Amino acid sequence: MRLHVTFLGEVECRQAASASVLSLSGRAEDGPAHLTLLGRALPVLPSRLAGGVRVEELDASRYRISSQAGEWTFAPARAYLHRDLSGALASAIPPRPVRWRARLMWRLALGAAGTRLGRRWLAR
Repeated sequence: MRLHVTFLGEVECRQAASASVLSLSGRAEDGPAHLTLLGRALPVLPSRLAGGVRVEELDASRYRISSQAGEWTFAPARAYLHRDLSGALASAIPPRPVRWRARLMWRLALGAAGTRLGRRWLAR
């Protein structure tokens, strides 16, 4: 499988002090994404890249990062792509209907909290 991700907008680049870990974080086409590259000869990138950063796997051992700021080709040992799927998961699970007793209880409690006597009663 070929690794390919296109970040939209600004991408945050973080590099470890040892320069063996490079992380790219930003918004991809399908939501937030985080790409982590591990290796010895990773490129030194600016802390932020703007305007459509594209990461693609050229062959089994070479990758290319291209953006408006430049293009970098390198050979990491490992690459991990993490996508935030919480939005898709939340939309796949239908909301549970609230029982009428719970609705009535909250309506009474919030109505009581709106009056001075009700606040005193709720404080006890």
